[in-house]
Amino acid sequence: MHLMKSLSFSFRYPMAFCLCLFVLSLCPMSWAQSWPDYAAGVDRSRPYLVVDKPHMTLALMQGTDTLALYPISCGRGYGDKQRRGDLRTPEGLFHITQIVDASQWGHDFGDGLGYIPHAYGPWFVRLSAGNGIGIHGTHAPGSMGLRASEGCIRLRNEDIAVLRPRLRIGMQVLILPDRYAPIEGPKLLDLYRPIRTPSHSSLHKKSFKIY
Repeated sequence: MHLMKSLSFSFRYPMAFCLCLFVLSLCPMSWAQSWPDYAAGVDRSRPYLVVDKPHMTLALMQGTDTLALYPISCGRGYGDKQRRGDLRTPEGLFHITQIVDASQWGHDFGDGLGYIPHAYGPWFVRLSAGNGIGIHGTHAPGSMGLRASEGCIRLRNEDIAVLRPRLRIGMQVLILPDRYAPIEGPKLLDLYRPIRTPSHSSLHKKSFKIY
């Protein structure tokens, strides 16, 4: 009966029916439902990183345990990266290709402040996403939680310094998309726990659902 009524509505009011479908297509959904291929590609037997763009956090994960969680800053542009210079942070499953001492690196961000020395903090962790994208420290710790970068993922210098011993070449990095809410429950910032020492026994563990 409900099906017949729905079909009758769609035939009598085709424009309204199409509008309903369009609105439903814009509704947020779980990233796990939308990205089954990316989620299936995560090797949960080893530590990996999850960058949550909607909640501005980076999590160090193993299995479904959150070993550490940090605030981040990401690209000023919204959506998946399309080309170099579009100010977007890429979305998808990537891996670490290089870990470089960036303590002497500087950059002109085109904001009128000129060349900024030590702009990338102590480390630059290059990702397989290409376009020069990586995870790095910052000269502007106050930008955490903001859309402030040119597309890279910024961490506070002290956070990336402590995280560095846990990183390795080939480590997987899952970057969640802007339009989907990744998990149910409390905001990830409420679960923020730093790594206090590099030893595994001292890591703070929290549940973080990965499908």
